Amino acid sequence: MSGTPPQLGIMGPVLAPRRQPCGRRYHEADGGTEMDVNTSCACGTFAIGRCAECRAFVCGEHSELFKGRLTCTAHIRRRWQEAARHADQEKITAVTSSVAVGRDAIERWLLARTADLSYRSFSNADAQRVAIDEVRVLIWEAPGARAVDIDGNNVTTWSVNTADLIRWLSKRRVPETTLYIGRLFRRYRGWHIGSGQTEGGYKYSGWSYDVVLRTDGRVSIVRKGSQRIRSYDDPGCHEFGNQDDIDYLAGYLNLK
Repeated sequence: MSGTPPQLGIMGPVLAPRRQPCGRRYHEADGGTEMDVNTSCACGTFAIGRCAECRAFVCGEHSELFKGRLTCTAHIRRRWQEAARHADQEKITAVTSSVAVGRDAIERWLLARTADLSYRSFSNADAQRVAIDEVRVLIWEAPGARAVDIDGNNVTTWSVNTADLIRWLSKRRVPETTLYIGRLFRRYRGWHIGSGQTEGGYKYSGWSYDVVLRTDGRVSIVRKGSQRIRSYDDPGCHEFGNQDDIDYLAGYLNLK
């Protein structure tokens, strides 16, 4: 429409302006001296200001705002590295403080195994190694350290002798669960340490399960609400020690 009243029937094309970036950065002098106006960044581009840290002239490509202050890329990198080191130290402190509350080596082992000491939680492998070394010292210094194997830098391989674990747990809580096995109704005492659905951890089709740590050091997975397991070699019966078992036991003891 040309802009005339529509009832006159006068029609015509309407111009539609089109805009797109030209790919060039606009630089406007600030009215300073000729030296200031023509000062360039180290890359040769006209500078837009000075780094708040080192006062070097910088262009828009080699600077950015850091906490509201124009900062060169070198100092931006240093700031992020400092922030990463600070985050690493906070993580190390949080993990070691958590492990240190354990009263003995086995409890500290449980706390260490359920803590996040994976590489992804630190900025680099050195920070992870420092955290693991500090946790290892805490376990070594705790009563009953000989019951725990904390060799190597992979915390997920640290283990406890099963017989020592059962003795340790028996002193804390009396076994409150009884399981019956086979036609002779062989009995096993133990602790109902957890439960879950088929989609988590243990893979059994079509039902929810209970997890029982037996006093013989084995774990039985049984249908929820049942006390009956088929045999000693039942696929839901295994030696205590996988991460699901450890997580369940820590949760049962309110350690996580």
